[in-house]
Amino acid sequence: HDGLRVDAGGAVGTLARLFARAPGKWRVTDANRDFGLCATYGRVLAVPAALSDDALRAVAAFRSKGRIPVLSYVHTNGAPLL
Repeated sequence: HDGLRVDAGGAVGTLARLFARAPGKWRVTDANRDFGLCATYGRVLAVPAALSDDALRAVAAFRSKGRIPVLSYVHTNGAPLL
C-alpha cells in the first residue's frame, strides 16, 4: 500500500520474509486503520493479493464480527495459515 509504514516490532522484516515465501500472493492493507472492518484485528493486515479493499469490506459485512481472511503465519515449507 503506497505510503503505508509497517514498522512496529520489526514487522517490516517479518512481512518481507513472509511475502518472499509466496511472491505475489499477499499484500498489505490499512483498510482496518479505524477498526471498521474488524475490532479484533490490527490496523494493518496482510491479505490475499487478489482481494481489493472494497472486496474485503464486502466480505467483512457477511462474516462473524467482520473477521476477514488475513495472513497470520507461513510455515517454512510455504504453507500459509489464514
